[in-house]
Parts: sequence; C-alpha cells; structure tokens
Amino acid sequence: MRMPNSPIIACDTSTEAQELCKQMAELNQVNVEVNGYCSSKDLQAYSDAPRTLIISDCEGYETELFTPETCTALRTHDLLIECHDFIDIETTRILMDRLTGTHSLTLYQSIDDILKAYEYDYPELANYCLAERKILLAENRPTIMRWIFAQAK
Repeated sequence: MRMPNSPIIACDTSTEAQELCKQMAELNQVNVEVNGYCSSKDLQAYSDAPRTLIISDCEGYETELFTPETCTALRTHDLLIECHDFIDIETTRILMDRLTGTHSLTLYQSIDDILKAYEYDYPELANYCLAERKILLAENRPTIMRWIFAQAK
C-alpha cells in the first residue's frame, strides 16, 4: 500500500490460498499478480530484475526452491525465508551455507506462545489476563521457527 507502483507477485499451489490472496488484495486496494507453483527456475528468471525483496514460506520446500544456482542468481536481491527445520533439521544450515557468499545473513527466531503472553507488553493487551493473552497471541506453530534474512552484499 505504501509503494503502489511496486509489482507484487504471490505464488501458492493451493487454489483456495490463491483466491484468498486475490480477495485480500482487493480489500486492500492493491494490485497483486497471483500465480500457482513457483520453481527454482521461476525464481532465477528474476536475476536481472531491479533489486527485489523475495519472501518465502514454502512449507519444507526451501532447499529445493533455493538451490545453489538460484541463490547465486538472486545475489542482487534480498530474501526473507522461513525455514521449516521441523520437517528437515538441516534446512537453515543448508540455506545459510548457500547464501553466505552472496548475502549478509541475519537469523531470526520466533518466540513461544506462552512466552509471548508473559513478555509482550503492548497497551492493547493491558486489560487481558495471561490466559487471554496466550489465546490472542498464539500462532500455534509446531515448534520455534527460524527465518533467514539474506541482504544482498
């Protein structure tokens, strides 16, 4: 919304998710090109595009999507990749190894739902007890999640 001239492309293999994305874009009055499956070759096609932010949440497909060739092709782009280490424990390590030569890497980690209830101190939560805060803040993830932010060097 803040950058109305920036192209936004969303990909999802789920037709339901594609429809929801289109509806959300319409509600927010933004233009989003919604596509299906995205392969490593599809990502490599952006190698000559102006600097781009690519956000990936592909449920365990990270190492197939961000191949060594793809990481090299995206060396001028910034990436935010959610790593599903609970599917494959090696995911974060593999991706960091592949990106370290072309990107500056920062690793972010989620916080447990119970800790959120205790530690998040927002005015909007002031009138809620711990049990209510847990419900309001819960993401119900299967484990602590990690994200790699890879900034082009």
